[in-house]
Amino acid sequence: MTDKPKKYKLEPEPGGEFPDINSLFNETLAEFQDNMNVYVLAGVGQLIVIMPVVLIGVFALYAGMAVGMGGVMFLGVAVGGLLMEYVSEGLGVVVMMLTQFLAILVPIAVLLLFVQGIAAIIAPFNASLIRAVARHQRGEKELDLAGVFSSIGQDVPKVIAIGMMLSSMSMMGLCMCYLPALAVPVVFGFATSLVAIHRMSAFQGVKTAWSHFMAHLPWHATFGAIYVGLSMVAAYVPVLGPAFLLALHTRAYRKVFGDGETAVL
Repeated sequence: MTDKPKKYKLEPEPGGEFPDINSLFNETLAEFQDNMNVYVLAGVGQLIVIMPVVLIGVFALYAGMAVGMGGVMFLGVAVGGLLMEYVSEGLGVVVMMLTQFLAILVPIAVLLLFVQGIAAIIAPFNASLIRAVARHQRGEKELDLAGVFSSIGQDVPKVIAIGMMLSSMSMMGLCMCYLPALAVPVVFGFATSLVAIHRMSAFQGVKTAWSHFMAHLPWHATFGAIYVGLSMVAAYVPVLGPAFLLALHTRAYRKVFGDGETAVL
């Protein structure tokens, strides 16, 4: 009895292809099922990094809000009181009112710093894991627990910059009734991989992702929308869900942009 031929190959991709989404999904699923153990290990490695960073970050977020608001209010009352006593009562009142307005802005500023800080810390680990998955799918080195750490030192400024740029776009989208935030992974979904795998600068990665999206809009829009939808479902399946999404996204990237030294554009 002969074994059934596999639906996938662990070998380099030439790039320049816009695969059928259904075929891409089935190919990724088949490879994921055959190598689920190593994808789970890689997902656990990612979780080991993300969980403490987020937990510490949330504590710092609330502490920063409390200290920031308290500090601004205390300073405002102190300065306003001095102005009322020694300069002008009206000026003191204005300073106190202005302080109350600034205190409202403190949580927003701290939240922005929190998001950017988390993005900056996690970015090198995510980039390392993307490279490890790509190596695995090329058949060069099997994925393992250390994938999230294996190339953490490569192009650190670039991957931090792209992480912060995309998180900034998402935050701006959230401020515009949420829906624009969903457009970021659709339009700029491959920007991080362009930086992590093909070593572009953050600006070049964003620019290339945008121009490629506009030049091949139907495929990118379809894949991006399906990917966002799957992301919402995967969020309810710890480790396995994100691991499959990473496998799917990396395979799609490699088919479109290839495994050569430079991206196929």
